[in-house]
This record gives sequence, C-alpha cells and structure tokens, in this order.
Amino acid sequence: MAGGGAEAARTGLAIIRDEMTGPDKSALAMNCGGPELPGKGCLPLLYTCEDTGNTGYVGWKHLENDYGRNVAGHLWKNRRWGIIQPSCMVVGLPGTIEEARTRATATFLAGGQVDIGDDLATLPEDRWQVLLATLPPLGISATPVDLFEPIEAATLAYDASASGQGGEASRSIEAGASRVWRLPVQADWDAWTLIGLFNYDTNDDVPYGKAQITRFRLPLRRLGLDPSATFSVYEFWSAQNLGRSPFDRRSPKGYRHPGDARSLISSPAPDVWEVGFFGPGVKLLVVRPCRPHPWPSGTTFHQSGGTELTQVRWDGERLTGVLRRNRGESGLLVISADGWSPVEAKVHGRKVPARKGAADSVILPITCHGAMTRWEVRFRNR
Repeated sequence: MAGGGAEAARTGLAIIRDEMTGPDKSALAMNCGGPELPGKGCLPLLYTCEDTGNTGYVGWKHLENDYGRNVAGHLWKNRRWGIIQPSCMVVGLPGTIEEARTRATATFLAGGQVDIGDDLATLPEDRWQVLLATLPPLGISATPVDLFEPIEAATLAYDASASGQGGEASRSIEAGASRVWRLPVQADWDAWTLIGLFNYDTNDDVPYGKAQITRFRLPLRRLGLDPSATFSVYEFWSAQNLGRSPFDRRSPKGYRHPGDARSLISSPAPDVWEVGFFGPGVKLLVVRPCRPHPWPSGTTFHQSGGTELTQVRWDGERLTGVLRRNRGESGLLVISADGWSPVEAKVHGRKVPARKGAADSVILPITCHGAMTRWEVRFRNR
C-alpha cells in the first residue's frame, strides 16, 4: 500500500507540474511540507524549514532552529535534489537590524530560492541595503562546518574579564545547531572564502556586569584555510577591514587591558582564529589570501564579497576595476592598502575623495552611473 500511495502521489504531482509549467517550463512548483521522494523531479523547489515568520515576533530560538538545524541540514541538497527555499526572507520592521541581517545572511549563504516577504513600499532605507546586498544569490550553498562536530566557543562575563580575575568558561556550542557556515567563492579576478557566524545567544535579564560575550574559536583547517598562509579579512555588515593574519589585540606599546574585546578577531594560536561579539546577531567574514600591494577587501554592495566587481587589475601604481550594480546604488569599496598611500581616486572618470579606514584600509565611496561603473585609485609606496 505504501508503495502504491507514493506512486499515486508522484503521478498526481507530475500532472500538477505539467499544468503549472506549461510548454516553456518557466514556472517552478514548490514542495512545501509534502514528502520529498514522491515529489522529486516534479517539484523542483524544496522548502527547507518552518515558516520564518515576521521579524521581531518569532524569537531567536525559532530562528536558530530554522537556520541552524533545518536549513543547515538541507544545504547539501541545493542543485542536487532541487533548489532549496529557506522560507520567505523578511528583513523589514518591527524586528531589529541584526535580525534582518541574520535572516539575509542565512538566505544568501543557502544559495537557493529567494522569496521577498516584505512590503517594499514601506521598507526603511537601512533594510533596503540588507535586501539589495542579498540579490542576486550566487546559486551555490555554504557548508555547515559544525553541524555534526561542534565548534568550541568561550564565554566570559565582563566583571571577571575586566578585573583580570577568573578564567574563561570554555564550552562547545550546542551540537546539532550549526552556527558556522563556509562558502568558497570564485570570480574572474580572485578567489576567496565567506564565513558566516551566527550568534543566537542573548543576555536577557542578566545582572550588571554578568553579560557574556561569545567567542567563536575557529580552527583554520576546518574552514579550508592553510594556517601557514597570510590572509586579509573583511567583515561585510560593518564594512570593516580587519587586517592581516595573525591578528594581535595588543596596543602599540604592548599594554593589554583585561576584558578588551574591541577587536572582532584575534589569533590565540597559529592555527586558530577567535571571533568575539555579542548576540543575537551575525558576522560575515570575507577571507582572502594577502597580496603585496593594494587589493579589494570587500564592498558594501553584495554579500558575496566581490562578485559584483570585475576587471580588477594592479599595474604597480594603480588599482582599477569595474563595479556591476544598478544605476543610482551607492556604497563603499574597501581596499586593503598594505602600506601604500592613496594619491588620487576616480569613479566614472571623476575625482572622488578616498579616506583611510580601519586596519590600513582605504575607503572609496561609489555611486553607480550605470550597469558598469569604472573606478580607480592611484597609490604611492610609503
């Protein structure tokens, strides 16, 4: 009976597929809650989790279960069994901007179908930036690094940290809820790795001085990175260049303040990076092999870390390239200067002011003049 039921379901779904798609096969039907195997080949869109709900109302535990367990467990199916769909992407109010970024990062790294769930007529400008940074998806899926083997994290309350007394409380992040996703990216001008870090921890109703920061301890080999290589790291949502590995939190004169967590990233060991930030929230790291000259770290335009750039070249004095985004979009190109100083910058043939940014970077503001906007920065060696 079971076999007959599955076969009947498959026959019925094939009829639905043929009626929906028509001769040009342009429409895609979604398997939303139905058994997957009878629908395979008939329903090419695969729903991967519970309804993500509206921002602000569902709570962070629901998002952790949706993204950290359900979507993470389906990532391997994308473009194999079908195109995965991690429910609707909602980034508008009333939820916080960090919730919007978390939802958008999980959707982008999933690499499947993006269903926009917001009323675009009322979407605030800061949420438009989140939405546009997610489009278009790359069509490739990240790997959940810690789905079956947890990544170690450390938590430490501020009072113990600032006093210099009391050690860090090491713990493993809960098994089965993936918080570290890895995605290799290839463009025509460079190759790099995206690392998404999802922090679902909250500090609700804790006494003063007892709030705990979460520090992800990331073994480089598990991220597919060579510990002997030198990397440049950029955090997308803050548009911050984090500098070169290894990362040292010491001040120039060597003083180390207890509890100092101003730097997002550090290197507690040669083969480990530690990324510490308060949740709930998300960080998206763009990791590139270092170059001995100025080179893009990332942009604020697209979560990919640079697939919107093309024709990037260094000629010994000038860094040039083309930005492919829609006319009127504005954002930043962040360049790792590596000891070089900017002399002159141009966008679309016109001079623009470039300024210094964090960790020896140069910030170039760009307003797109069309589908292809040329930019260049001339440098001198210090």
